[in-house]
Amino acid sequence: MYEFAILLLGGALVLKTVDLFGGLSPKELGRGMTVLTSAIVGVVYAFLFDYSVFAAWGIDVRSATIGLVATGLFMSALADVWREMLALFHDWAHRYQGQASGTEARLGRAA
Repeated sequence: MYEFAILLLGGALVLKTVDLFGGLSPKELGRGMTVLTSAIVGVVYAFLFDYSVFAAWGIDVRSATIGLVATGLFMSALADVWREMLALFHDWAHRYQGQASGTEARLGRAA
């Protein structure tokens, strides 16, 4: 169970690191570049922390490097899940505070 929590927190770390890179860049990162950057950052963090979820779960993989790369890719995928969850909570908070998003403001009310 702790391994999954480590993956979730690693995904949050990858998300915020990619957001930092996106904020430092002179122009907005596209969707494809964000996915590529998060994959690279996730693999780098897995190597830096020397953490393989497969080793923690006792699953044999061909080599330790493949386990580290796959763990980094899992972290980057969870970063995308974090991004969507935070966007959902952001939209909910604005809806209940009376600040509708642009899409909701254009929608008409049902009779």
